[in-house]
Amino acid sequence: GPLTQDVTSVKFKRRVDILAISVSEHPQISQAFCFQFLGDKAVHPKSSRDKRDEGAVPTSGEDASSPVSTWKDDRSGVTRRQVLSSTLATTALGTEYSGAAAQAVESAGGLERAMAQLTDRVSEFTLPNGLHFIVLKRDVAPIVSCHTYADVGAADEPDGATGLAHLLEHMAFKGTQQIGAVDYSKEVAFLNAEDEEFYAAREALALGNMRAADGHFAQLSKIQAEAAELQVPNAFGALYRRQGGVGLNASTNQDATNYYISLPSNKLELWMAMESERWRAPVFRQLYSEKEVIKEERKLVVDNAPLGRFS
Repeated sequence: GPLTQDVTSVKFKRRVDILAISVSEHPQISQAFCFQFLGDKAVHPKSSRDKRDEGAVPTSGEDASSPVSTWKDDRSGVTRRQVLSSTLATTALGTEYSGAAAQAVESAGGLERAMAQLTDRVSEFTLPNGLHFIVLKRDVAPIVSCHTYADVGAADEPDGATGLAHLLEHMAFKGTQQIGAVDYSKEVAFLNAEDEEFYAAREALALGNMRAADGHFAQLSKIQAEAAELQVPNAFGALYRRQGGVGLNASTNQDATNYYISLPSNKLELWMAMESERWRAPVFRQLYSEKEVIKEERKLVVDNAPLGRFS
């Protein structure tokens, strides 16, 4: 059928949802970006850039030629800033932006009220173990989105051991004694043997004994193959996916390490159990092969970038 106001508003709803937080942090920059990003169609779906020819004129002090200028429709008295405020308000409150929201568009202070109500709906508490929770309830869909924020990153790495933060991010997905293991009681012996061969090879390299180092690396590869028979690759992520999880990912920067996942809301306890297990008793299986993966990522992101080494 014809594209209605409501359908078009829903089309833009998720984009606004993504930009809502940035607006509160950098209002002067991100609001201008939102205006340009949404465009005139956010208000008048059936029209195009000739909106000013139909009665919409720039407000005083704004450049009529600018695509991000604040304009006002003389027929309705609605400004683009009010449209953005109303859309962000309904998004923050977890409600749909429908035709009934037109009255909210015309009201002043929509964004300010929405942010105040959003703040009221945020709860914080700290567990006895020091884990701090920030919770925002939204009843739009039966989904829980979890973001684990670790206040540690590459800037905290000791000299001579760079890359540890990124390595830990990867190893956090390798499972536990229960997840990813066929028989952990047998696997652990191979994991310890891998460590012995790796450090023996490193010592041989430090002494310039390349033949001995090559022998240890060859033995390491053999042990890795034997250990793989007792491991279930990607079991941690597969378990989440079987339970409806999407968006499983992680990131590392200079100051923080982040882990993400969205699940059906009735799987929140599963998330708690799996997060608790992988931080309480992780198993760093496939450690040495994963180090090679990280090296390739560094070559792609850092070494292959013109200014990568300066970042």
